[in-house]
Amino acid sequence: MAEANRPHRPGGVAVIAGYHIASHAQQPPDDRRLAALASLCFGSYPGVLRPSLGFVRWFLRRPGLAPALSQAAWHGDELVASLFVTEAVLSVGLSPCRVGLVDTVMTAPEHRGQGLASALIKRAIDAAASLGLEAMLLYTSPDTGPYRLYASLGFRHVKSLDYWRRPPGACSGSEPCAWETLLSPEPEDLAAEYEQLMLSHDGVPVHDARLWRWRKRQRPASIRPTLWRVRGQGAPAMATCARLRLTGEGSSLLLSDVLFSEPACLQALCARMPPDIPLITVADTNDSQMRTALELAAFRPGAQEAMLSYCLDSGGAIAALSASKRPWLPLTESIIGI
Repeated sequence: MAEANRPHRPGGVAVIAGYHIASHAQQPPDDRRLAALASLCFGSYPGVLRPSLGFVRWFLRRPGLAPALSQAAWHGDELVASLFVTEAVLSVGLSPCRVGLVDTVMTAPEHRGQGLASALIKRAIDAAASLGLEAMLLYTSPDTGPYRLYASLGFRHVKSLDYWRRPPGACSGSEPCAWETLLSPEPEDLAAEYEQLMLSHDGVPVHDARLWRWRKRQRPASIRPTLWRVRGQGAPAMATCARLRLTGEGSSLLLSDVLFSEPACLQALCARMPPDIPLITVADTNDSQMRTALELAAFRPGAQEAMLSYCLDSGGAIAALSASKRPWLPLTESIIGI
């Protein structure tokens, strides 16, 4: 069994001269400050959703987003660094795992190099440990400065993901598969099918009605998704599609929460998409069924993303993540933004 990371002792985070660090519960940053900081930090960061006030307001309503775990650094009355932590229960090896999802770690460029990101993450780890969470999870690009920072703090690389892109005009034909769009579906309408499909994956959040509506129905109009479904006992399938503009990518269609039992279903879905716009998705590197389906649908792999974990229990969470051979379902709201 893997040895648990040793949580930092309470009060062990260094005081950084000239800065005040507090949780979002202690000193709540308003949505406009957060949007301005996100735009400053991620406006030119490749492959993420372009920051906006509407997006930040939607994200702040994320079920499980925990102000007591989320952290911020202030320089006087200026917000200069922040991160979000969302409490979630994810399936790992058919068992529930209570985790803290770390998102949107950002420091204003002129305040970098002061140790602010490290201090915020350490405080978040302390707070999560005090609440009995089993692990902290985050996504980042491998072999980068942030990746090395997280590794130095005790995070371990437990899953690898690939970005896949289907260029405009790519044609792969299609197999018969009766996809239909769904207008404003209620979670109870799809619960049985969703649960059947998600049994094959790890990393699936427990979906109550509130989380479903936030992920599927309450997004800002600019990134409102379309839900697709294939009915039937033989080969059910589901997917979510949203048009968005990613930094460095221009306009794209993002496929997320793609679940199917037959690889040809994805090919048929892509045949229903506009031919003049690229399709992108994120998939577990070791998900052989998804790889087959994506190649069949004329997608090509690109950059990688790493999922890192900091274990807060006796090592069981990381051991389960490392041992599981089931494909990991990427939460794109923690990777791309939606």
